Amino acid sequence: MSNDLTHDSGGLLRSLTVLVEREDFAATRAETEPVKRLGWTTADRLNHLSCLIVICAYNEAPNLPQLLKKVAAYDVLVIDDGSLDGTAAAALAAGVNLVRHAKRLGKKEALRDGVRFAIQHGYSVVLDLGADTVPDDESIEKLVAPLERDDIGGASGRQIPMKAGSRLAYLIDDVIWAVLSNGKEYQMRRDGDAYLGAVMFTFKLDLMNIGEGTNDDEAVWSHLRSQGLRTVYVKDAVVYFDASSSLHAILDRRIRMNFGHLVQKDSGAPSAVFAVAAMSLFATFNESKRRLPWILPAMAIETLAKLWAWKDFRNRQFGKYALWVTLNKTKSPLAVDYTDHG
Repeated sequence: MSNDLTHDSGGLLRSLTVLVEREDFAATRAETEPVKRLGWTTADRLNHLSCLIVICAYNEAPNLPQLLKKVAAYDVLVIDDGSLDGTAAAALAAGVNLVRHAKRLGKKEALRDGVRFAIQHGYSVVLDLGADTVPDDESIEKLVAPLERDDIGGASGRQIPMKAGSRLAYLIDDVIWAVLSNGKEYQMRRDGDAYLGAVMFTFKLDLMNIGEGTNDDEAVWSHLRSQGLRTVYVKDAVVYFDASSSLHAILDRRIRMNFGHLVQKDSGAPSAVFAVAAMSLFATFNESKRRLPWILPAMAIETLAKLWAWKDFRNRQFGKYALWVTLNKTKSPLAVDYTDHG
């Protein structure tokens, strides 16, 4: 099988449907369509940087059209990680670059393929964007801009959940995600850098190696740190996304995240560092007094998740977390309500 992902002589980046059958990225070109390389990150915009948006998707056909329309001004690659719905068709209909996995390999392997694609085509930066998100206007530029500095290797923004299921689950999830954002803001004030993650973040490709671990963003963060690079939090780079639809879904996600923190060992996640978690909890309440009734339930879920993750880590249940658990439900496009969020 060939791995022929190249520019054509006219400077156009070909839109490829690549069928990936093995993790080593052996691939075959199934079909091609020429798509202009839009060049928004050439010298007139962001100096020497060139950015590829990588969207790793599994059964995201309902969400992709809205997202791809939002990012139509940028160079985009969709990694269809063995979807069973029309995810690939939605990507092709939007005219973006596409890599297809013959079977589901997981987010980290999908992102690795996105990095390979970006390096092969001369990009210097990848922006990892969740398939069920809607970035705010200019948030992408705001996340790429800090990487102009030689000492900064990555950046993440403020993630705001939108109600996707029960209101109880949303209110608790709102607290958990606010703790992450406020924790990163506290890290920036204290240290001048912050944890990287989760649903929208950028990173430089120089010598990039997404190592082992459960959480892909944490693996990227750890590698950048090993190269002596800082990662920063950009508060006004906002992205909206689906909140967890149920308490069970929140618990599943937090168990996985905490398991990943244990695997990483040097995790800088705000929830994994007691002092940062305490300061961010206070800031979360101070930011909105409405959150007070939901802080204790959020803490209870987090405590249970930590205990569960520790049990699985002690029993070496690594295979259990190789893939994200996805709910068997019909998705709807994300409806963004800006009224409650400044």
